[in-house]
Amino acid sequence: AERRRIKQLADKINRLVMEKGCDKWFLASDRNIHNQLLDNLNPVVKAKLKKNVAANLTKTDKSKIMEYFV
Repeated sequence: AERRRIKQLADKINRLVMEKGCDKWFLASDRNIHNQLLDNLNPVVKAKLKKNVAANLTKTDKSKIMEYFV
């Protein structure tokens, strides 16, 4: 069940990046799913990934989130 949800999330990311024509994007995901998520991304989408952080930032103050990506 968890693998299926990770695949679904990767599929949604693939669609979003392709539909929006992103030339670069950033990702933060929990360490527990990070590698599986990356493995399920489309190679074209993955190539546009400029920064990825293996951390759950859901409880991080919004003003601090960008610090993880610069």
